[in-house]
This record gives sequence, structure tokens and C-alpha cells, in this order.
Amino acid sequence: MFKWVVVMLLIFAGAGLLGHVPVYAESGSFQVPEVNDHFDKVKSGPAPAPSKAVTEAKNENHSFWKEMKDGVSSLWSKTKQKVSAAWQKTKEGFAEAWDWIAKVCDQFARGVVDGLSAAWD
Repeated sequence: MFKWVVVMLLIFAGAGLLGHVPVYAESGSFQVPEVNDHFDKVKSGPAPAPSKAVTEAKNENHSFWKEMKDGVSSLWSKTKQKVSAAWQKTKEGFAEAWDWIAKVCDQFARGVVDGLSAAWD
């Protein structure tokens, strides 16, 4: 354990002494190149050719999604038409049933009224 304490003290002491010593560069001690020096030496190559494979793949992918969209849209349209037709038939069936119930109730009410009327007289 004592060995580790000594090592840590030496590390902290060395960092403290060396860490606070300022270092300065003297003028003319090294040369800084101009940025444009390197760009002037590079020669430009030919321009890249436009790629057509990307657009072809995009068209294939686009047609797949278009077919999927059209198929789902057609299925949705047919489903809406069938549900709408079934709803219309249901409404018509309930209207006919209501008319029949109203007619039966009217006949029953007339029979009761006529019977009570005859009994009154």
C-alpha cells in the first residue's frame, strides 16, 4: 500500500510542476505554410458521370407502390359500395317493417275505438 501512495504522490507532484510551466514558441522557429500552396498543386480530374441506375430503381420501386396503392384503393371502393348497398337495404327493410307495424296498430286502434263507440251507444 505504501508503494501505491508514493507512486500517486510522485504523479501528482510531477503534474503540478510540469502542468503550470508556460511554454512559448520563438518567432521564426518553424514555418507555417500558406493554405493556398497545397490547393494549387492539385489538378482537377474529370467530372463524374451522371448515374441512371438510381432513377431506374426508383421507378421500379415507385411502380410497385403505385400498384399496391391502386389495389388497396380499388378494394376499399368495392367494400364501401357493398357496405353502402347493405345499409340502404337495411334502412328499406326497417322502413317497411315500421310501416307494417304502424298499419297494424292503426287497424287495432280503429277496432278498439269502433268497439267502444258501439258499446257506448
